[in-house]
Amino acid sequence: AIATYVAHRGPVACKWFTRFTTPLMIVIIGGIIYYMFAIYGIENVFAKAPVAPYETRELSFMNAFEWNLGLGFAWAYYWGQWSRLARTESCALHGPWWGWGPVMCIACVFGALTAIVVGAYDPTEWFVALGGVMWGSIALVLFALANIGSYTLLVYSASIPLKVAVPRLRWVHASVTIASIPAVLLFHAAVFYNYNVFLTLIGCLWTAYGAILFMGFFAFKKRRDTSQPKR
Repeated sequence: AIATYVAHRGPVACKWFTRFTTPLMIVIIGGIIYYMFAIYGIENVFAKAPVAPYETRELSFMNAFEWNLGLGFAWAYYWGQWSRLARTESCALHGPWWGWGPVMCIACVFGALTAIVVGAYDPTEWFVALGGVMWGSIALVLFALANIGSYTLLVYSASIPLKVAVPRLRWVHASVTIASIPAVLLFHAAVFYNYNVFLTLIGCLWTAYGAILFMGFFAFKKRRDTSQPKR
């Protein structure tokens, strides 16, 4: 509800709200990195066995390859959405690239390492397990606020194409629709407990968008380069 309210207020509200929430996520990632290197020891992390290993090393490798590369390229579809929030071409390029590139990779890698150390996939279990009741509670509050900021941008960026497709739709109705449909679906046990199936379908479908973007870029670039007169 908070994210939808901020999103329907427009891009200026999104900008100022995420300037407050984004650093919170950086603080959380920094805390996890500090714990892994300074307290637990990175050598102890690599000595631990996976929580739920696959039957063979080859199957584990292919699963990691498909999820990380396939689903990673699937997010390329969002680059065009985030670029709409930028004022300059440089910001439109560097913002999504850094956010969905190196920063996302660091967050995912240390999130995976934390799951191995704690023995649980749920991030809300990590903080209390790593920092105790006091620090864990503080981290949970920061994590909740940071996620509201992330969801704000998701609602806003996803509402844009809906508003373009249905111009008569009011902006507040577009943002509420985008936010409420996933929430209502996840209340059903069949959807909630088959979330991995949903991610698999999204990965299969959206990876095609990433391929189209990359092929379109290189095809257009090649055509443009060949059409230029040689000097």
